[in-house]
Formats: sequence, C-alpha cells, structure tokens
Amino acid sequence: MPQYLNYFGVSDTGSLTGLIFSIYSVGFICAAFFTGPYTDKFGRKIGMATGAVIIIVGAILGATSAHIEQFIVSRFILGVGICFSSTAAPAWVAEIAHPELRGTITGAYNTFWYVGNILATWTLYPCSFVEGELSFRLPIALQCFFAVIVVTCVWILPESPRWLVNHGRREEALAVLVKYHGEDDPNNALVLQEFEEICKASDDAPKKVNPFDYKPLFETKSDTYRTLLLMATAVFGQMAGNAVVSYFMPQMLKQANITDVHTQLLLNAINSLISFAASLGGAFTVDRIGRRPLLIYSTAIVTVIFAVVTASTALATDTAGSYISVVAIYLFGIVFSFAWTPMQVLYVVEVIPYKNRAKGLSLNNLLVNICGFYSNYVTPVAMGSIGWKFYFVYIAWDLMEVFVIWKYFIETKGRTLEEIDELFETPNP
Repeated sequence: MPQYLNYFGVSDTGSLTGLIFSIYSVGFICAAFFTGPYTDKFGRKIGMATGAVIIIVGAILGATSAHIEQFIVSRFILGVGICFSSTAAPAWVAEIAHPELRGTITGAYNTFWYVGNILATWTLYPCSFVEGELSFRLPIALQCFFAVIVVTCVWILPESPRWLVNHGRREEALAVLVKYHGEDDPNNALVLQEFEEICKASDDAPKKVNPFDYKPLFETKSDTYRTLLLMATAVFGQMAGNAVVSYFMPQMLKQANITDVHTQLLLNAINSLISFAASLGGAFTVDRIGRRPLLIYSTAIVTVIFAVVTASTALATDTAGSYISVVAIYLFGIVFSFAWTPMQVLYVVEVIPYKNRAKGLSLNNLLVNICGFYSNYVTPVAMGSIGWKFYFVYIAWDLMEVFVIWKYFIETKGRTLEEIDELFETPNP
C-alpha cells in the first residue's frame, strides 16, 4: 500500500521489508519453548487468554506507530502472542472434540486463519482508496478484533478433559465428557470408554517431568518417529510455496504484469475468500478421504500448478499471459487450502501423544516460524533480485514433499487419540 510505504519510507521488496515481515516470526520463535510448559501448567484456556492479551498489546502498539522501529517491535510482540494462542488453542480443540468429529473440527480450526486473512484483505482494499495514515492504521488496529473476543469469551468454555485428568481433576473431566460427548448421560458407553482411555494414558505417563525438558519428544523409537512426522508436517506446510502466495501475492501479480495497486489488492482479497471456502471443504471431507491420500495428491497437484505459475509469469508480456498467471495462482490457493490448511494442525495433534502434545505444538510453532522467517525475509529479497526464477526452488521442494509423505506418513483416520497412541507402539505402524 503506497500510503504505508511512503509514511515509513520503505519499499515493497528488499531487506527492510523482509525484516518487517520476518520479525513476527522471530517473536514467535523466541516464545516457542515457553508456551508448551506454560499451557501444560496453567491450562489450555489460560494459554489462549494470555496469547490474546499479548496480541492486543502488539496491535495497539503497531496501530499507533510513529516510526518504523516501533512498528517492528509491535510485529515482534504480535509473534509472541500468536505463539501462545497457537499452542493452547489447537490442543484444546483436539482434546475436547467428539472422537467422531475430531478430524472435521480440528481441521476446521485452522481454516479460520482465512477469516482473519479475509478481514485483513477486504479492509486493505477499501482503505487503499483512503488518503493519509488511516489507510494503514485501521487494518493494523483490527488485529485486536478476534483477540478481544477470545479474552472475553474464553472463560465460558470448558477446560480440556485430558488436561483436567492429568491435573488430578477427574470428576470435572468426566462431567465435561458427559455434557459434550454423552448428551448429559453419565452412563453413555462412548463417554465411559473415552474416560477410561484418558485415565489409563494419564496413569501410564511419567509423573514427574521437567516442564522445560524436550527430550521426551525423542525418548523412544515411537516418540522419535511421531516427532519427526510433526516436524515434517510443520516444514512441508510452510514451504510448499503457500507463503509466497499468501503474503506476496501483490508482488507475484506485479511480476505477472498486473501493476495497478487497487487491482492487486482486490485480486488478493478475492483469493482469500476462495481459499477459505476450499479449506472448509477440505476440513469436512478429510475424514472420508483420509490424511495420506489428501496430502499426497494435493501436493503433487500444487507442484504442477506452481510450474504453470512459473511458466506463465515468465511469458506474461500481454494480457492473456497475465490472466493465466492469475488463474494458476488462484488454483494453487484452492488446492493447497483444501488439503494443507486443515491438515497443518490436525495431523500434528494426532501424531503427538498427550504427554508431549503442548511441547510438540511448541516445536511445531518453532519450525513453522523458522520457515516463516525464511520465507518472509528471503522471498522479498529473491523476488526483487531474480523475480519469477525463484519459483523453481518451490517446484523442486514440492516434489521432495510428495515422496516423503508417500513413504513415511501414517494414516490416522477413524481412530481416537488414544488408539493412535496404540498404533504407533506397534512394530510397523
């Protein structure tokens, strides 16, 4: 947005822009190893509320920034807040969801990233016509919107029954399961079985552990395998080329010979709506398709699409070439969102057992944001230097992803979290 660029004296590519985008990931990385132990100690609800408060502080600081240094600090604080929220929230969702709906609900959780993205892009488009500082300060301030809702409403939510069991509050945990999984029937067979499985998993878990000790993630062969799957999911979900499309679509459109700022922002806003619809479709079909097929086929398809984006951008010297680039970018967003947006959280919380879940999510967040730092810092520099040729990196990477998913990823469809634990304890899961 020219108003933002002119006020702070920055460009839309280059190292300073890379720093502004990537400092958010630095904040996330700095908080990553503390959020898991914090969420395990104080609960999923407290973790979500803490993150929301920090986000509000960061958004206010950003919206009132008088100079670029203050804005950079605000981005760092936002990263810290999001780290708390994205450790506590997915754990809470997966642990409280009904077993038959866990795939859909947990997958849908991550799709609502697009709700924030839609709010941002559809605020940016009309604001681009506004003269003066309000054009960029209002979108920055709106980052408070959902955080205020969370910090206000989280207290009426039930706590995770698995967290309650692991903190000696079994009667409360059973009451939560009876109310939300058993339709208020204390003799419901599913509730009694689920409660027994949760209690057994808690009884079998180590009783005294250092909250900052991450060695249990690699304690046994099964733990190591599960953690490596988590790490692969975290990295693959960020490095498939989606960061380029999500954050740098206006620059991609410029590379494709679409130079009008308002047109770029409008196309970006439309892409957010389409991607959100696709991600919801994926969340509601993942339990029918299965985790492995969804990831294998979608990643293979986005590899082909990225090759089309590369070729059409290279040849986009006329209107027809530009249109092909836009269509290919949209198709990439649809396919990626359908599969990877719901699976980035769902598969991670499924493959990690309760004893390691919060720490595993902290590790997941760390890796996601290391990749985010790379994408957000390197991408504007690379696009400013070599343009569309940078896309070849993602084509090669996506091909490697397809092979690793096919070779090593385990199907988790149709099992409770505790049944998945048993699956990974078998010799050849």
